[in-house]
Amino acid sequence: MCQDYTDLNKACPKDSFPLPQIDQLVDATAGHELLSFMDAYSGYNQIFMNPTDSEHTTFIIDQGLYCYNVMSFGLKNVRATYQRLFNRIFAEHIGSIMEVYVDSMLVKSRTAEEYLHNLALIFGILKDYRMRLNPTKCAFGVSSGKFLGFMISQREIEANPEKIKAIIDMKVPKTQKDIQRLIGRVAALTCFISKAHLLRQYRMQRSPSSKPPRSWDCIGLEHTQFGQGSSARHAAMVTEPPEVERL
Repeated sequence: MCQDYTDLNKACPKDSFPLPQIDQLVDATAGHELLSFMDAYSGYNQIFMNPTDSEHTTFIIDQGLYCYNVMSFGLKNVRATYQRLFNRIFAEHIGSIMEVYVDSMLVKSRTAEEYLHNLALIFGILKDYRMRLNPTKCAFGVSSGKFLGFMISQREIEANPEKIKAIIDMKVPKTQKDIQRLIGRVAALTCFISKAHLLRQYRMQRSPSSKPPRSWDCIGLEHTQFGQGSSARHAAMVTEPPEVERL
């Protein structure tokens, strides 16, 4: 069943509760011996609606009128509401033994001896609040794994191969839109791409003799040079988290 909340979302004030910075969460997870990746089962549906607001989610079927007693997917402020809830129930442990981004949770342990203790603390809280996990999306006691689009391990942070496939398979840009796509794809992975500074040498100029529709030409970097950069992109995109004592 698909329900349209367009009008309801327009009338609902926006919740400006901030979501965590992904870069900070990823940096904080590296350097731990054992990791546990957990995902809530239909997370939004585990939060009950305020009874006075439930009627706003009313929908019609053949058998009559119904409304949601739990928070439905598609509502305007579900992410902010969910993040606020998790920040509250895990307040004592976020930043120390776990990180949370909406319904994605990660329990981290610097040593194997701490692992079971840390996991027991988090499971105890989940049980107290009757939160359920999706076992098909959970991994416990692993040394590396995927978190928020990055591959995390004890020593390194690696870009997710699924996320960089579009850049690896990319051809030489030839139009303005190609350049815009290139800049957009590279922006989030600049710290991982070898020779990323070469991509800044791409410039667009309009051919003086062109007539509408205007044609665009790439200048500033030869095909062979771009090919070298492409080869470099095939190498493992790996970085390391900052060391606080050096700052």
